Parts: sequence; structure tokens; C-alpha cells
Amino acid sequence: MKLFDEIKSIISEQINMPPDRIEPKSILAESLFMDYVDIIQLAIKLEIRYGIELPDSEIDGIVTVQDLVDHISAKVRTLP
Repeated sequence: MKLFDEIKSIISEQINMPPDRIEPKSILAESLFMDYVDIIQLAIKLEIRYGIELPDSEIDGIVTVQDLVDHISAKVRTLP
């Protein structure tokens, strides 16, 4: 499964939205109606799933689903 599809599935389950409504350009706060708590909960799930750390300072710079995918992808590539 592609990283985007995995993350889309996690977001879909968390916010109870059909996966087909989640696109790479979807804005977490506006398009998906995620508040800060939702985004932090998502970050924790992604940290656990991918064995990475997502500090608040990095999360603040993530606006779209594609931003999130790109960020996770970069972090996973640098794992030992």
C-alpha cells in the first residue's frame, strides 16, 4: 500500500470521513475540519505506526495531507 493510501486510511478512520473525500491537496484544518487536538492525535498514531517522532514544531508546518505524506516519507527514509 502506498504511503498516501495508508495515511488517508488512518485519517479517514480518525475523523470518520469516507476515504474518497481525502485528497493530497486536502487542508487538514479546513477541508477535513481537524482541530489541533485531532492533528496531535493523528501525529501520535503516525509516530507509533512508523516509529518516528513528530515534534509540535514540525506539526505546525504541515498544512495539507500531501505535506504530511512528504514529511512522513522523509522521516522514514532517514531511519537506520
